[in-house]
Amino acid sequence: MTTAFTGVFSCALVVNIIATLRSSKRVAIIFRFRTFRDGADDDAASTVSSPREGIIKSYLPVYLLAVFSDWVKGPYSYELYSSSDCYNYNPRDIYLLCSVVPFVSSIIFGTFLCGPLADIGGPKRMAMMFTIITALGNIAKHFRDFNVLMVGSILEGISASLLFTVFDSWLVRSHSCSVPAKIPSSAMAMSPSTQTPTLTPTPIPSLWLSRVFATAEYRNNIVAIGASLVSGMMTDATVFQPLAIAKQQDESNAVFYVGGVLNPFDLSTFALLLCGILIGVSWDENLTKEAEQKIEKVSKKFGTSVNSSETGTPSPWWRRYRSLLVDVSGEIITSREIWLCGIVCFLFESAMFIFVFSWTNAIAPITNEQDEIPFGLIFATFMFGCMTGTSVFTVLIDEMKVRNETIGEGLLLVATCTFIAMAFAKSIASTIFFFFLFEVSVGIYFPMMATMKSEIVPDCHRTTICNSYRIPFNLVMISFLSVSDYLSVYPELSFVICACMTGAAFFFQVKLGKHRKQKPLSRRSTLHETAFRDEGRQQKKIS
Repeated sequence: MTTAFTGVFSCALVVNIIATLRSSKRVAIIFRFRTFRDGADDDAASTVSSPREGIIKSYLPVYLLAVFSDWVKGPYSYELYSSSDCYNYNPRDIYLLCSVVPFVSSIIFGTFLCGPLADIGGPKRMAMMFTIITALGNIAKHFRDFNVLMVGSILEGISASLLFTVFDSWLVRSHSCSVPAKIPSSAMAMSPSTQTPTLTPTPIPSLWLSRVFATAEYRNNIVAIGASLVSGMMTDATVFQPLAIAKQQDESNAVFYVGGVLNPFDLSTFALLLCGILIGVSWDENLTKEAEQKIEKVSKKFGTSVNSSETGTPSPWWRRYRSLLVDVSGEIITSREIWLCGIVCFLFESAMFIFVFSWTNAIAPITNEQDEIPFGLIFATFMFGCMTGTSVFTVLIDEMKVRNETIGEGLLLVATCTFIAMAFAKSIASTIFFFFLFEVSVGIYFPMMATMKSEIVPDCHRTTICNSYRIPFNLVMISFLSVSDYLSVYPELSFVICACMTGAAFFFQVKLGKHRKQKPLSRRSTLHETAFRDEGRQQKKIS
């Protein structure tokens, strides 16, 4: 059995190395896979390299520390609650603490509080709040008190919403506020009065964001592997024991615990401290022109002004909050691009998380009872699959100039086929191989979806809309975990459900691709498509 796991892991490692070398610009040039970008990219880079380099240097360390603080905690919340050596709660309480409360909290507070506050006040402030909220949730784990742990679970739900939305929002907003890249003549608008070309004040998203998203996702997977190793060592470093005991009570009723499975949470808190410091030092708060115009519109409507120097009374935050929710609701309902993107997002991510909860149940029946399943080796195989997918995405969109929507269609089709194959796989090697293929599609998905959101979702409502995408996802996960005990006996059924979800996502992705090709909603999307095609033509001429 170990040979099968080791063999698939070795193949995954080799494939990842080949894909990484293939996507690397320097190595690809040496082996003549691609040529130097002497055309449009160099001209644009000469004008925007400094701002964009500063954005990357500010974004990546902060983002990687944030995801490290999440990865390092791993599965230790469940172990803390369920283990007889720790808090030893019953299954009902564990279901509330690990599933219901965090997901419901993400729906309520993430969508209707944190998202609007980030769009009104800027993503930097909410990124700072992420570090504080997540650290408080980690501290709550030390208390063996159900009410305190419930508060910690609420904070975990808020933290998850912020982690998956605020950091990308800051990156896209910073790019939008940076120096505009060179816009091709075909993408310029003609002024009706002077008949001279005019430029939009918002720069083209271009391929730069796709490259940054791919780089961040690749390094995120490396961080995940390192975090799993560090957390294992931290757990074994000290013994789980009480630190404070309530008066006139024995050690079994201690109030505050330290050590053991709580050490990864302490390490997470330390990473969050560093993350918060970097945000405060290196990040700037960016409000887009669209956001400023929305705030000014609300101010005029209610007879107030955002600028206190004009009237002396700034627009009340609750009026801006109400106006933002109304605008977001209207955009989601009326914009076909936005709601199609949201459907694809929640279907794939729901299938991905169902897979996370189901793959162990699929392996256990086909392994020998006396053999131990190498979970660390399997997890590393998964991460190599994600890294391979990210490298494949870089080659497809950066070199081959494949449309982002087409990449999405391909990965969803591959994911659907792999889930069907998982349901019928009988051997360990074939099962792990199909797991690896699905993780490759996951690695392609995240930079693809991040790029698509950057083009479709308006900057002024980005965080709120992206959090609204997570509402159906959270509801699906609550429903799935409520019947997970039954589905654990039939993991094939879970894979069939995932195949149906990714198949439906493929259908909606095709609809989205056709819609964007025929009738782009925004001028930004039009400029991006034009620049994308022109850059592809220039690269072909250079080659």
